Amino acid sequence: MKNLFGLISLFLNFNFLYSEPLLPNFVPYGKEYNDEVISKGLYGYVGPFSFPIKFPFFNNSLVSININTNGYISNDKIGFNFNQNIFPRKNRQHIVPFMVKTNTNYGFVYYREVNDRNLLNSITNEIKNAYPEYSYYSAAFAFVTTWHQIGSSFNSNLRNTFQCIITTNGKYSFVIFNYDKLQYFTSSSGEYAQAGINAGDGILAYVLENSFKKDIILVANKSNVNIPGKYIFK
Repeated sequence: MKNLFGLISLFLNFNFLYSEPLLPNFVPYGKEYNDEVISKGLYGYVGPFSFPIKFPFFNNSLVSININTNGYISNDKIGFNFNQNIFPRKNRQHIVPFMVKTNTNYGFVYYREVNDRNLLNSITNEIKNAYPEYSYYSAAFAFVTTWHQIGSSFNSNLRNTFQCIITTNGKYSFVIFNYDKLQYFTSSSGEYAQAGINAGDGILAYVLENSFKKDIILVANKSNVNIPGKYIFK
C-alpha cells in the first residue's frame, strides 16, 4: 500500500510539472499542447528554428530564430551583454519580451510552431481587434515561446512568467507579448531588464517604456492594446 501511494504521488508530481494552468490572454502552453521544453539548467540558446513561410521583419526578413533562456529570441546565437546593448543595435535581429539573466533550474521554457487552425484563427482575431485596418489578415504561421515561472539568477524564490508569439501571413508580421507575474527585473550583477524589438539595421527599433529601469516590471500591468499585460506590434 505504501508503494502504491508513492507511485500515485510520483504520477501527480510528474503531471504537475507538465500540465500548466491556463492563463488569461496567453496562448495555451505545456507538454499537453505538444510544446518542446528546454533542458533544465541550460544557459543560452536552442535553435535555429527555420520558418516555412517568408517572415517580413521591419525592412528585411526574419529567416530563423534561436530561443534564449534569458527571455528573448534572436536570429543569432551570440549572447547579449545586457546594458551594453541598448536598442537600436546593428546586425542582430531581436524580439525581446523580457530580457534578464535567469536560472532555468527553476521553471520551464516551452516552445512550439502552431499548426492548429483554430489557434491560428484565435491569434488572427487578436490582431484584427488590435489593428482593425488589417481586417483581411489571416495568420498562416505562428511560433509560441513561453517562459513559465523561470527563476531569478540571484533568488530562486522569485519567478517570472511571460510569452512571445510571432506570426505572419507572408506579407505582414506581428509580435505579441503576454505577461503574467513578474517578480524580478534585475540579475545578480545588477543589470536591469529590457523589452522591445530590434530590426538589426542600427536604426529601427522599439523599446518598451522603462527598459533598463526597475519600473520595467510594470509591463505586466500595462498595454498598448488596452488589455493589461498584453502588447501587440506590427
